[in-house]
Amino acid sequence: MRLDRHWRAEGQELGELVRYADDFVVLCKTEWKAKAAHRLVEQQLGVLGLELHPDKTKVVDLRRGRGSFEFLGCTLRKKRSILRNPRWSFLQRWPSPKAMKRVAAASTN
Repeated sequence: MRLDRHWRAEGQELGELVRYADDFVVLCKTEWKAKAAHRLVEQQLGVLGLELHPDKTKVVDLRRGRGSFEFLGCTLRKKRSILRNPRWSFLQRWPSPKAMKRVAAASTN
């Protein structure tokens, strides 16, 4: 809650904070804003005595399908529309490899 309040007060112009329990993603329009958002979140978590997990924290460029990230058991990637308008892009999601391994392991038991 404290991070949410701080974000509304200080970081809203940088991007959109998407949270679910203790997981979150910040969606930004530019690399500069993403780096500034990273610094802001890192500073606020430090005040709370917490730190970002280095293996789970990264800045990803989603433009033109360049990158992807995992959030809440899903892989998310921006893809160009084929059927509607090739100039439009949509955020697509599908189960992450880790989630698929868990499903496969559960189905063999």
